[in-house]
Amino acid sequence: MSKYFPFVIIPPDATIQTLRDTKPFLLKSIIVVASIQDLAKQRALGHALMGELTTQLLIQGRRSVDLLQGILVWLAWYHVHFFTNPQTTNLLQLAVGLVIDLGLKRGARAYGSERLERGVTRSAHGELANSELHTSDERRALLGCFYLSTIVAQWAKRYDSLRYSAQLAGVCRHLEEAQEYPTDQYLVYLVRLQGIVQRIERKVPIDDFTTDTMIPIAMFVKALHGELDDFKKSLPADLANQSTMWLHYYSAEIYLYEISLSSLPGTPQYGDYTYRRLEMLNGCMHAAKAFIDVYYQIPPPSLINVPFMHFAQLTSTIIALSKLTRLECPGWDQAYAQEFIDFGGIMMKMSARYEEGRAVAEVPLADNPLFTFFARKLRFIKAWNEAKQKGTAEALEAREDSRTRAAKAAEAAAANGSARPVAPAVAASERSDGASLNVNIGGEPMQLEHISQDDIFDQLDPSFWQEWATGDLTMWDADGMQQPCNWNFEGLGGGYQ
Repeated sequence: MSKYFPFVIIPPDATIQTLRDTKPFLLKSIIVVASIQDLAKQRALGHALMGELTTQLLIQGRRSVDLLQGILVWLAWYHVHFFTNPQTTNLLQLAVGLVIDLGLKRGARAYGSERLERGVTRSAHGELANSELHTSDERRALLGCFYLSTIVAQWAKRYDSLRYSAQLAGVCRHLEEAQEYPTDQYLVYLVRLQGIVQRIERKVPIDDFTTDTMIPIAMFVKALHGELDDFKKSLPADLANQSTMWLHYYSAEIYLYEISLSSLPGTPQYGDYTYRRLEMLNGCMHAAKAFIDVYYQIPPPSLINVPFMHFAQLTSTIIALSKLTRLECPGWDQAYAQEFIDFGGIMMKMSARYEEGRAVAEVPLADNPLFTFFARKLRFIKAWNEAKQKGTAEALEAREDSRTRAAKAAEAAAANGSARPVAPAVAASERSDGASLNVNIGGEPMQLEHISQDDIFDQLDPSFWQEWATGDLTMWDADGMQQPCNWNFEGLGGGYQ
């Protein structure tokens, strides 16, 4: 899995015993990530790991690179825990706090600080806060924290990423020159690309673009796309042939152009409004299609190893493609966009690939139905998008309103001590794909057709992906899913304690 996340390296000569002795939390995090054969076991171990992290970091006040590396690895494959314990931003904030407390991230004014200033820093962040970067593990962990923070900001749109700085650029140069591991080159280029993504985040913010700026958005977009072009030309031949690098690149292009999907308050924001916006929309459409084509290159047996980052990029791409097929704006040929994108075809092909991925995975997945859930969710999205295009989404929303009222009535009845009414059965003809949309995840039934947030049906925005299985707790007992079995680290032997 290190080929997907080069920010934490396990030396080739490392053994389980040496990891137990030197990096016990990282080892436990690896165990959680690797326990993909049994989803219930994996989530129970994740629950235990969360408790241990809370104890060590917040109660005992421990600070170590081991904790930081463990959090980063856990975050890199955290998407399997979204449905029962969505803690992505909380874990990321803990990682950022550790970076500061360990003295890995230095502000421009921290260099050459006087004794009194260092004392204040020590009081605020602990004894290690004035340390210098000494090891490659620390350097990679610092860059990994930056990388993940930009990925989350790019995906969730509600998170400010760790700032790219001269220090981070210097750390990249150090690793590039040292060449300790082949993956270090990939790491460096990922960080440089995400540095451009951060500039996109700050120069072209979708939700916070000031209306009084004198510079049209199109100017920012052109300049930033020039940076992306320069980056693409600088790629070494081996990285240019690496599909994961192109997933990041096309995701960055989508992120740059997706502001054209938003309605801004005034035409001056786009410069020559109609034509500039159409150029951006076309760029977004082609980048999104290119991303999907590259994603298809991942062999189905390897899909189970795909990390959170590519999951996040895929969901953002699907959102952009869905909006492009339904967008109404001057000059935009919606019929052409629908034909070019073939959104329904993409959803069905992706759904089939996930189902195939479960059947032919590199490890047996008999006790991990996550891909079945993904596959059915994609078919649901296809049906929803088609309904929206045909103007029949109101019927879906009315049905969901009815479900919500029934759920609230059930809650009220339970609160009053009366028997809980049985929810009305859903006819097969009402289901989005004509088949049962129920699937067991971690030992609990999930009714995939029961989505209650109105804004999901209005925009299919990123909150859909962050809350698609946690936003409405009447869907299932999330607490029950949290501990579907008694697995913990004690069951793995005393050496893990």
